Amino acid sequence: MYVISNFSCLQILRYKNLVSLGILIIMGFADLSIEEIAEDYNLSVELVCEICDRLQISYQDPKTKLGLEDAKAIILVAQSQIKS
Repeated sequence: MYVISNFSCLQILRYKNLVSLGILIIMGFADLSIEEIAEDYNLSVELVCEICDRLQISYQDPKTKLGLEDAKAIILVAQSQIKS
């Protein structure tokens, strides 16, 4: 199991070949926006906003920074949609 601290979630997510959320513990605040998640996962901003709405994650606009648990939930839903 990997434990990573003192890195921003964005830095970690950019190393996708090393990252598997199933075996990674991220400590800290995500500091990721809806736009950044969309860019990192090749998704449309509209789709990420739709996922936020479905998960009842509040945001003001695509530049809204998200908490760690919210970002992880969005990423997991997006990954499951990509796989299916």
